[in-house]
Amino acid sequence: MKKLLVLVAFLAGLVFISNSMVIAVEVNKDIKAEPNVVIKFKDKAQLKDFQDIFLERERALERINVLQGYISMDGAYLQELDKQMKDKFKFTFDRYKLYDIDMDAMEITEQGFMPQQYNVKGNFIQDDKNK
Repeated sequence: MKKLLVLVAFLAGLVFISNSMVIAVEVNKDIKAEPNVVIKFKDKAQLKDFQDIFLERERALERINVLQGYISMDGAYLQELDKQMKDKFKFTFDRYKLYDIDMDAMEITEQGFMPQQYNVKGNFIQDDKNK
């Protein structure tokens, strides 16, 4: 089942990339007929270096698209689980808090707020609850 989901997410990413490329080509057709040269390479070695970086960039974009597929699927699944939790137990998790399940006492306790998160650039993530 997981392999099928990975395949579906991967194919969705490929469709997204190919559709984006088709749209870009159609837009460029309307602008002008002659292509604009943006880089002229000195030799084949320089072209090869560019190609290596370009292919790595394309692979990274493909991985991002696959991960976005997972995020979408898991986000929808998380919403469903939260709905079940609310319907069945009248409980809603606060995404800013930590919780602990004590199986012996048969209770859930709040353990305070989550540590402040950092974004990719190293800045603190700011939102209404943590400001």
